Formats: sequence, structure tokens, C-alpha cells
Amino acid sequence: GRVYIAAQLAGAFLALGLGGLLDRRLPRVDPAVNAFWFELLGTALFVFVVVRVVTAKLPVAATALGIGVALTVGIAVTMASSGGVLNPAIASVLLVGDLIRGRSVQLLTYLVAPLVAAVVAALLARFLSPDGDA
Repeated sequence: GRVYIAAQLAGAFLALGLGGLLDRRLPRVDPAVNAFWFELLGTALFVFVVVRVVTAKLPVAATALGIGVALTVGIAVTMASSGGVLNPAIASVLLVGDLIRGRSVQLLTYLVAPLVAAVVAALLARFLSPDGDA
């Protein structure tokens, strides 16, 4: 839980500093394209697959393939509307950058949607698990 979240945030800030992403910004979203719902759907799909393949104790190659395909589909679903962020840790770093530069931030699209989606998807994966291990 907490250690994972802290590690995600630390990794995101490290990537920002090392990767020279300081000029990167989150795409501006038009409410008419429903970016919130696309981020919600893309993140839910990704988290659901991650939880299911990891808890199913599949071979490493199958787990990696499942996660890679889910991430690719999640990004494809969200790219046109919100840039395919799907990760609240990365979004947090980019939102901080936007705030520092005085740009408006879209907390609902980039933080609330993926966090809600992750919780719902993980609970759904647990509920649908045949042995209750998820």
C-alpha cells in the first residue's frame, strides 16, 4: 500500500528530473471529449488485468504479455482524449509542473479518475477471482 504509492511517486519525480521532462505538460482536455471517462476506463482495464495476471500466478512471459497488451490498449483508448497518462503518480508530477508554471490543472481527469478506476478495478478483480486470491 503506502510503500508502493511512495515508490511510485519517488520514481515519477526521479523520472521527471533525470528524463528532462520539465517541459512536458499534460494535454489540455476538452470536457466535450469526456477525458475523465476515458482515463477511468483505460486505467480500470489496465489495473484489472494487472491484478488478475499477477494473482493468477501465470508464467512470467504470460504475465508480462498480458500487462503489456493491457497498457497498450489502455493508452490507445485514452490517447486522443487525455494523452493516455493512466498513472496518477506520473500525473502528479506533471500537475506539479503545471502548477509551478501557472497553468491550470485538471485534477478530476488525471488524479481522481485513475484513482477511482484503480480501486474499483482491483475490487472487481478480487470479486471475480475464482478462488478469492485477488
